Amino acid sequence: MSLRFMLTKSWHTARIPNQQRVYEAEQLLEAKKKKELERQKVLEQECAFEQNRRLVGDHRSGNDIDVLKGKGGALSFMYEPPP
Repeated sequence: MSLRFMLTKSWHTARIPNQQRVYEAEQLLEAKKKKELERQKVLEQECAFEQNRRLVGDHRSGNDIDVLKGKGGALSFMYEPPP
């Protein structure tokens, strides 16, 4: 008995449209993973930059924001990380 009639079924895995849907889903998943890795990399870079900035200190930059961030500044609470 021949099983060629199985290729006519909509759910069969050997059908081209089903293979195409699987391929597109795999490509979409791979793109999402790549995007997530890129976001993670950017976040790590930002965290490292922020940590280095805290270690070095902001006293060298001399811009107006530093005056607001200084001790006793009215807006210093805005620049502190949340608890």
